[in-house]
Amino acid sequence: MRKLLLLLLIIASHHINGQSVDPRFESVVGKFQQYYNQGAHDSIFSLLSPSMQQHLPPRENHSFFSGLKADAGKMMKREAVEIQPREVTYKTTFQKGVFAFNISLDDNSKINGFAIKPYFSDSLPKLDRNITALEVPFSGSWTVVWGGDTPEQNYHIDNQAQKGAFDFLIVGKNGKRIGQTAVPMKTTTHLGRKSRLLVTPKW
Repeated sequence: MRKLLLLLLIIASHHINGQSVDPRFESVVGKFQQYYNQGAHDSIFSLLSPSMQQHLPPRENHSFFSGLKADAGKMMKREAVEIQPREVTYKTTFQKGVFAFNISLDDNSKINGFAIKPYFSDSLPKLDRNITALEVPFSGSWTVVWGGDTPEQNYHIDNQAQKGAFDFLIVGKNGKRIGQTAVPMKTTTHLGRKSRLLVTPKW
C-alpha cells in the first residue's frame, strides 16, 4: 500500500473527556464522506479553504483522493476520538483498513488542514521499561543497521507493531553490504554463519 499520508496541518489535541463534536465538523465531514465515496473530487475541492486549494489544486486533489480510494476503499463509518475547538480526529473505518482522519476548519467552516494516517489506539497496554536478556538467533558477528529509540536510529519506531525491531546485516571486509535477514524462522547457513532466520543475499 502506498503511504497514505497528507499532512498539511497538525495541532496538539486533547482527548474528548465528555466534549461533544461541533456540528460544523459533522456537517463538513458528512459531506466529505459522501463526495469521497462518490468520487466527486470537484465537490471535495469546494470544501477546502483558499490556502488548502493552493496546496492541493484540482489535479493533485483528484490524484490524491483517487489513490486513497484505490488503496483504502470507501469510508464506511467514523467515530470522533479527539476534539478541540478547531480540530477533530476521527477513527475512520474504510473498506480496507482503519485510519485516523484529522481535520481542521477555519472560521468559514472550510477545511484548512487534514491528515490521514494509520490509526493506533491510545488504549494499548503501556509496558514498563525493563532490562531483559535476549539471545539473537544467529552466530558470528553481524551489524545492526537499524535499531534504537529514535527515528534517526530506527525507522521502525513509528510503527506500533515494529518499534522494537532491529535490522541486521553481514558486512564484508570492505564495508560492503553482503546480506540481510528476514522472516520466516528457519535454521540456515549463510556465508558460513548459522542463523535461525531465512537469509536473503543482497549484492
